[in-house]
Amino acid sequence: MESKRKRWVTVARWVARIWSLVPIALALAEVLFPHGGEVVEVTWQEWITLALLGIAVIGLAVAWRWELLGGWFSLGALAIFTIVFLLTVERNFPTVLIFLVAIGTPAVLFLVCGYASKTPARSLST
Repeated sequence: MESKRKRWVTVARWVARIWSLVPIALALAEVLFPHGGEVVEVTWQEWITLALLGIAVIGLAVAWRWELLGGWFSLGALAIFTIVFLLTVERNFPTVLIFLVAIGTPAVLFLVCGYASKTPARSLST
């Protein structure tokens, strides 16, 4: 029973890590190689949402080492991002949904793995 649990946690951990590589890589690519185009004025609301997305992605990177800290950090920033985005930025809900799935799913998986690794398995015989 214990080996099945460890195997499940290991698989979930690597799914979270591989999934988190996509938003981390996209964020790094945008920072290191910003795309060109016409210059537009960015509002303070958009700066806040970009900063919160950056913090959420940093949380995913932190979760590679400290799953619980990084997972909560990422989910907290993502929750605030969602609220700010929906209240201030004039765009549609599917845009937020993409970020919720792309960043939220690995963050939740990191939390599940972190708590599963800390909690001792219950024995059915006791």
